Amino acid sequence: MAAAATYEPYPAMPAGHTTGSLTGRVTNTNGTGIQGANVTIVNASNLSLFYTGGKTDSEGNFGFSGINSSGGQEAYRVYANASGYSDAYSVPVRIEPGNTCNVHTLILGGSGPSPTPTPSPTPKPGNVSGYVTLAGYGGAITDARVCLVDALDAFTVYNATYTNTSGYYRFEGVRIIGAPGYRVHVEKDGYVEAYSAPFNVNQGASVSVNMTVNKIPEPTATATSGNNPSGRVNTTTDATIISSATPASPANAGIPGLPGFAAITAVAGVVIAYAAVRKQ
Repeated sequence: MAAAATYEPYPAMPAGHTTGSLTGRVTNTNGTGIQGANVTIVNASNLSLFYTGGKTDSEGNFGFSGINSSGGQEAYRVYANASGYSDAYSVPVRIEPGNTCNVHTLILGGSGPSPTPTPSPTPKPGNVSGYVTLAGYGGAITDARVCLVDALDAFTVYNATYTNTSGYYRFEGVRIIGAPGYRVHVEKDGYVEAYSAPFNVNQGASVSVNMTVNKIPEPTATATSGNNPSGRVNTTTDATIISSATPASPANAGIPGLPGFAAITAVAGVVIAYAAVRKQ
């Protein structure tokens, strides 16, 4: 039963009567006073008729004054309720003019409100940092993209940054996740991308993950030969081909496409003989 939002006036007092007071205490079954319990004065015959209300103090005590005298009639009851406890009503009481009525103790059954659970502290995040260097040489790799990814799903990226001129990177505020935790992924044009081994970040811890990357090898120059369709240069085979070529004849050596010296001499002799015949 809840306390009413509004109260009704007290019953009228008999002529010549004055107001009185009412006190009491609300406890649990162990006798401990209940602080903040709701206490309401209600009509003894009609429990839904409320006159006034208040709350108990730190010891479970309550008190009301200015209550109209009931003219010797047991016209009032005290109703008490509190969160986590069962409700309780006092026996009917009367208010004598100028006197205080003590209803003694109202005992509420139950264990009281459930304790508010203490929230678990939020884990303090950690950080991850390290250097990215060239494998075998140790030189710093600048402007490499570094990603903090899930150890089981490299497409789940939690954070990303780039290395500075020293090859250094750092992730702040890394939250705690379950094993196997994180990996570090490094990529840059001209280099083979690399992943770290899985690692965990403990509460407030700093984890160092240094990475090395390899350059992508430069393409090897190749030569193509009619006798070597694969394009690979074979020194022994090519040398053999050159040495087995037909040597140029001394008679026709010279500029390609022109007759040799012997042919020119023969033609010249024919021309001279023909000219001598004509002269005759």
